[in-house]
Amino acid sequence: MKNGPLKSIILIFFLLLSGFSLFSQSERGKTLLLRGIENFRVSLYNEALKDFRDIILDPGLERFHGDAYFWIAKSYMALEQFVDAEKNLEYFLVNYKDNPNFPEAFYQKGRLFYIQGEYENSIQVFYSFIEKYENSPYIANSYYWIGESLYSMGHFDEALKIFKKVIQDYPKSFKVEAAKYRISLIELERRERELLKFLKWSHEETLKTIEEFQLREKTYEQALAAYQKKLAQLAEEGASRQIQELNAKIEEKETELKTLKERIETLKTRNEELEEKLAQALAAVPAEKKVEDFELLAPEEEELALSEKLNKKQQLLEIKEKALRLMEFYVDWLYKNLESMK
Repeated sequence: MKNGPLKSIILIFFLLLSGFSLFSQSERGKTLLLRGIENFRVSLYNEALKDFRDIILDPGLERFHGDAYFWIAKSYMALEQFVDAEKNLEYFLVNYKDNPNFPEAFYQKGRLFYIQGEYENSIQVFYSFIEKYENSPYIANSYYWIGESLYSMGHFDEALKIFKKVIQDYPKSFKVEAAKYRISLIELERRERELLKFLKWSHEETLKTIEEFQLREKTYEQALAAYQKKLAQLAEEGASRQIQELNAKIEEKETELKTLKERIETLKTRNEELEEKLAQALAAVPAEKKVEDFELLAPEEEELALSEKLNKKQQLLEIKEKALRLMEFYVDWLYKNLESMK
């Protein structure tokens, strides 16, 4: 009985020690996680990975493992190490379904498919996300990336509908300006395709006209040869009046043939000039690179980065607009000259 109070004191001591140890572990886990997230936020992705790995390598920090895997996946995405990103993201989605980050991880899976060029899979994931998390702040973004996937697959009309939906249904989304840019680009590319289609037709018509003129040229040459032969016969027969009439016809045909040759050469020259100028116009049209996104940033940082990027893209859009107007001018020029040459 005398040892009772001592045992109680020892027990209390160990309980306090155990509690302190657990508290210390919890604080260490929080510290590593927050430091890793901050490193991620300032684009120190490798440093962030080290913090997150330290968490998952410590069995005592198991309660933080889910968050660590989620941020490891995002860090690898930021580093464009997509195989590692996919592996860690899938592990998180399979093993941490109750984690608060699960909805965003599901969304990031769709983005990862898009980045890797798996557009059909990306569309399926985003539509599934929209169905499951209809109140998520990522709904507008999901529709936007569906539009980008459709655009990348060449389904421009379908993409146009999705981008318009983003603008109309989610006017406060960060993706509205990007969607407007894409709509402008689709409309410009539609004009470009129509112009190129007309250019091809005009070029074919020009070649056809040249061929017709060349046939007429051959006919004139044959007629001249026949007149020359007839003239020689009449000269032998001494038919001066008929010779005079035939010489007039020969002179007329020679004039027509000369005019025809000049028109053929003019048409060829103009066609070559137009092809050269159109090639220059097409070269001036900026090639569209794969879309960039900033969704690994905080919302306010994403808005700023996206705004800066869209300003640059708007300048490219204006260049493309000018190039297309130049194309329209030369195609119209070709059409008018083609008509005048017939």
